[in-house]
Amino acid sequence: MTLGGLLNLSGTQPDTSVGNRATLLSALYLYRLGQMPRAIGRGIYPGASLEFGRLDGNVEFGATSGLRRANALLIGLDGLLGPLFLAYGRTEGGAQAVYLFVGRL
Repeated sequence: MTLGGLLNLSGTQPDTSVGNRATLLSALYLYRLGQMPRAIGRGIYPGASLEFGRLDGNVEFGATSGLRRANALLIGLDGLLGPLFLAYGRTEGGAQAVYLFVGRL
């Protein structure tokens, strides 16, 4: 199992945290801010995520030891060629990452 990447402990580089078992809780909020000109696409969507995750260890209901917290700020554009997302993520401990996605998350 791996953790890292956007919405998967967002500040951690993709697939850099490896273990036998993983626990991840992620919440994402997107808000339709406005309409783009029809020639370019449709909507503009700013958003944020909050994530908690850990690797290995026994997972017990309500246990929070070893959980790392991460969050991300993002903006999405629903363009003519498909979705485009630009995001900044930060994980507890100072790890940071910037993401550019073309297509669905």
